[in-house]
Amino acid sequence: MGRVNVYGVKDDRLASVLQSATQLQAGTAYLESKATLAEPEVDTSLQNNGYYRGQIARTIVIDRANSLVDLDYWVTPGNPARVGDVNLTGDSGLTEAQFRKQGKLKRNSKVNRNTVSRALRTLRSHYQKRERLAATVSLTDKEYVPPSNRLNYTFLAHQGPLVAVKGRRRKNQQRAKYRNCACLRGGHGGPGPAQRRRPEPSQLL
Repeated sequence: MGRVNVYGVKDDRLASVLQSATQLQAGTAYLESKATLAEPEVDTSLQNNGYYRGQIARTIVIDRANSLVDLDYWVTPGNPARVGDVNLTGDSGLTEAQFRKQGKLKRNSKVNRNTVSRALRTLRSHYQKRERLAATVSLTDKEYVPPSNRLNYTFLAHQGPLVAVKGRRRKNQQRAKYRNCACLRGGHGGPGPAQRRRPEPSQLL
């Protein structure tokens, strides 16, 4: 086996990912069966990066002088898929619109390799900020719709019970107490007008 090249992809990172997906290594024995099995792996990597309309062609270049076989994969990624329907199951405590907003799953936005992981991360953060520390969010299904080039998602989300953290609650109470005291003192950290002492006449001389 000689070199494995991927052509037709402008993104260098994606080209490197597709090349690794072939699982073909230079210096190993060339087998036609391995070269054939590499194509669906490349297609899967394209889909994981949001490209569901990719086309792949393979050509073989024989280097007889060095007894090597180079493989060239010609890839046409096509247009990236778009976010379609978002279906919710479980007790999420959110409407579909709220779930989309928190998960950054705007309809018709481009799908990429971070779409799902970012949605799960931001949604978990949303629940944690509201003391829903036992909340769970997971992707249970995704369905590609070829005619519209859209990807539909199904999530399972449970907001769980409120779990108050004592340290955080005490800190919030202290902040509220400080704000109340500040208001009584005139809205600032210093003393209010009634607390300011007028200078004695002797101090003015």
